[in-house]
Amino acid sequence: MSRLFSKEQDAIIIEMWKDHTAHEIAVELDFSARQICSRIEELKKKTRKIKRKNRKPLPKSNSLSGYTSNEIKKAIAKYYCITVDQLTGKCREQPLARARKMCCYFLFVLKGLGREAVGDELNYKNHSTVSNQARAIFEELDVHRETKLEISNIKLKMNKQVRPAPRVYVGITTQQQARI
Repeated sequence: MSRLFSKEQDAIIIEMWKDHTAHEIAVELDFSARQICSRIEELKKKTRKIKRKNRKPLPKSNSLSGYTSNEIKKAIAKYYCITVDQLTGKCREQPLARARKMCCYFLFVLKGLGREAVGDELNYKNHSTVSNQARAIFEELDVHRETKLEISNIKLKMNKQVRPAPRVYVGITTQQQARI
């Protein structure tokens, strides 16, 4: 067992406390321990505030406004080789959790949907999960090059999805088009 204090330090402590009863020593130690704990809590609160201040705001864009939520979910599911049901399910296995995180990022940040809308799309009970997961991907972008590659590969998959071309009728009135 390793020693907390040297023998000389032990002698000084014993000399300092030799005139006190065990109860007085216990009270003094309890008081000191409480002060240390409260100071630790204060430091934790200050650290959280500093982290919140230095956090970058999540950008909102509508770069994927031309896609529906279902198309985005299908592309992400296809990229991660899972089904859309697995993507919106409750299982917490790693590949599924990563796909859900990415889906939150795509729907919340790139498509610009609200937290509740994304939460409803992915069957989350707590809608704050959406912003936390989107923020995790957003913060990874600065650190991990692979995350940027994932996002660009998913966007490529979305662009390759077959989207039906709008029908163009030449020489037919809009009333006739409506009947077709």
